[in-house]
Amino acid sequence: FFFFRFPSRPPPRVMLDPLSQQLDDTNLIDQDQLAAVVDIPELYADVQQVVAEKVGGMQELRALAQLDRSQLEQFGSLAHALKSGMAMLGAARLALLCAKLELFGKQGPHQNGAALVQLFDQSFSTVLNDTLRELEAAFQ
Repeated sequence: FFFFRFPSRPPPRVMLDPLSQQLDDTNLIDQDQLAAVVDIPELYADVQQVVAEKVGGMQELRALAQLDRSQLEQFGSLAHALKSGMAMLGAARLALLCAKLELFGKQGPHQNGAALVQLFDQSFSTVLNDTLRELEAAFQ
């Protein structure tokens, strides 16, 4: 996948408190971050493959009538993997959304299946489609 090191540019800043940040207040794309990676050969093909894998897993879990703790953690892990890759590409809003889903899924004080399902159903498809449309245009 596209987890690699940038010798001339540090990775994007980690979101300190994603639950307090609003999706609409976050740029869809961080153009500076995207510019740092847009010329990497084969990157977009890798992005498409991994997005399909991670999103497919999230959709399979979401299709279940109820998520147990193990499934919530699996959902959180998929969201984490997608978040990391999207942040490296500059897909800031999708990375933030995935950070929220990750927190709602992983074991700990923020684990909340109802909030995870509501946020996924309410926002994920739109943010994902908007992001992929922008990334596709950038990588052409």
